[in-house]
Amino acid sequence: MKKFFAIMFGVMIFASSTCSAAISANRFFLGGLTLEKPMSEVNKMYGTASRVEKVGQGTQYFFGDESFCIIEFGDRIVAIHSNDNNEIATPDGVTVGMAEQVISDVYGKPDRLTQQEDGLKNYIYLKSDRKYEELNFFVRENKIVGISLGYNTAK
Repeated sequence: MKKFFAIMFGVMIFASSTCSAAISANRFFLGGLTLEKPMSEVNKMYGTASRVEKVGQGTQYFFGDESFCIIEFGDRIVAIHSNDNNEIATPDGVTVGMAEQVISDVYGKPDRLTQQEDGLKNYIYLKSDRKYEELNFFVRENKIVGISLGYNTAK
């Protein structure tokens, strides 16, 4: 599981992007949270993390059965990830476990679509007012297997 989160976070952070289907700010949440919120908001909503570990200069917090995690840096959320059907949803109700087609039906054409050699697809959508923030949907065998919200640091 640790390896899965590391791969998803790496793909999300280092993916380059182009503009086309930007999502409005009011739809840029995952599990009721958005980037840059303080960790106190997370604690109010989800309680104490089941596991905590350092990742670089930040900290990764795992919740519940560890299928939901948040990475913080300087007490601010920099990434949110869900990799199981754990009721963590986007404001539009998209969750892990749904069919791949739901992504395009709800969000339209992605700003970028990538596919790894192992078949994992990544639908990348940019935030309309902050193009360096991304909403990512990871798909394998026509099912959503992960959803991440984070920063695109590629230049």
